[in-house]
Amino acid sequence: MPQGFFELKRPLTLNGLSTELDHLAQSLQQADPAVPEVSDRNTVFAEWQARKQAGLEAMQQWNKGKQLSDSGKTLFPLDRHGVQEVISKAHLVMAHRRHEGEEKQAPDAHQVTAVKTSAADKPAEINRTAQAPEKTDASDSDQKNINDYCGHLPDQDLSEPSGLRRVRFNMDSSLLPWVVLAVKTGRQSKQAQQVSGLPGVLIYLPEIDCFYCDLDADLLLHMARARFGLDELFLSTLEPSVPLLEETSRHIIADQLLWKLALLTSRGRIPETIDLHKPVQLLRKPDFTVFDLTPHARTLAELWFSKRLSPRQMLSELAVPQRYVFTFLVAADAVGFFNP
Repeated sequence: MPQGFFELKRPLTLNGLSTELDHLAQSLQQADPAVPEVSDRNTVFAEWQARKQAGLEAMQQWNKGKQLSDSGKTLFPLDRHGVQEVISKAHLVMAHRRHEGEEKQAPDAHQVTAVKTSAADKPAEINRTAQAPEKTDASDSDQKNINDYCGHLPDQDLSEPSGLRRVRFNMDSSLLPWVVLAVKTGRQSKQAQQVSGLPGVLIYLPEIDCFYCDLDADLLLHMARARFGLDELFLSTLEPSVPLLEETSRHIIADQLLWKLALLTSRGRIPETIDLHKPVQLLRKPDFTVFDLTPHARTLAELWFSKRLSPRQMLSELAVPQRYVFTFLVAADAVGFFNP
């Protein structure tokens, strides 16, 4: 029989097979005595120990990464409000630098006089020719403003719920209530109020009753139409710097901004807070050399100043589109011109 083979004799019984397997195990152990006999239990236990050690090492790595993340938050604790504060401070620094740059670049009085003299020496006919295209641009701009202020909503049947839904809007998530609140709070507390949460600086300055505003016309239009989430906008009190007060190029009269923002927000609609059946009367007529003029605004101002009328009654008195009446009503209400 070849070496390494075992002879199995018939009949093959379980006892016979078990005996031969024992002989095989003994021969293998004698051939390689360095290999210890390891039971299945020891093997399983060793594997469990290895998995446990790997798990501990993974947990240590995770804790180490979490500590680094927490330390990063400590070094840079900027939540949404913190980021807005940093942005606002950056805008204020830029305003200060612009103020310094304007002082350095201000022309001398002699230069200003020379420029004015040279402009006056030009023929009047040339000036008229240069101004001719501006009238067309101004009319186009006025028409665009009317569309932005009054919208295109056709007249609705206000006796029907569907018609009321089309002309109503919820102003809670708009910018306008926050600007109104900033003016009210600033006038009462005599402290500057910043409307935070905007992509720019908007600060009410009560000592001059103006807003410092670096939002251009397009951005203001976008902000007026935007819907803000809960706690996305908030008021913060601050001490205005001297450059902020002196940079008059970015100042706008408080009521003028309120009027304009109300027009942009209304767009021919009326908020749910205004009762269409409640008679109101203007305490004073708007100065349209300061406020933006909308269609039929002068007529509406005269009539509402002369007697108490509800919005529904005003629509019956004047045969004008609803959107013009509603736009004027929202703007006059925002600046507080109606009696309470």
